[in-house]
Amino acid sequence: MRWRILSKSNFAKLRRYAKQAFILLYLGLVGFALFNYRSHCVETMPNTLIEMSKLDHSDEGRCKLNFDTLGDGDVDIFGEPTEESIVAENPHVKKGGTWMPSDCRSWQRVAVIIPYRDRLHHLHILLRRLHPMLQTQKIAYKIFVIEQ
Repeated sequence: MRWRILSKSNFAKLRRYAKQAFILLYLGLVGFALFNYRSHCVETMPNTLIEMSKLDHSDEGRCKLNFDTLGDGDVDIFGEPTEESIVAENPHVKKGGTWMPSDCRSWQRVAVIIPYRDRLHHLHILLRRLHPMLQTQKIAYKIFVIEQ
């Protein structure tokens, strides 16, 4: 079998075709990513939740939101909460930071991911505020504290 040695002009053509093929492949992958994207997360807009909670036929075991109880609460950033006091204030939170309303089915299930790095005081302040806020909104949640 005889091997042909590529001349400079043949090698330049081959290189040009390879470049065009790679560019076409790249553009094809970009187009595929743009037009074939499907979100795997379900997004619910807040105004949709408000409207759904006001509908009469939507209360099939779902939580009704009381908008009078929602709002700003007092936040004490100078207090020194302890882990024991946070656990005592939130007796219905299960081990692992999980809570869901017992009297109804929540509209949403939420995972709260907290990056943590040597700021135990700040973590306690956040947890002392976060638990009541999510429970007032009747959101089923689980809190993950991830150490960095």
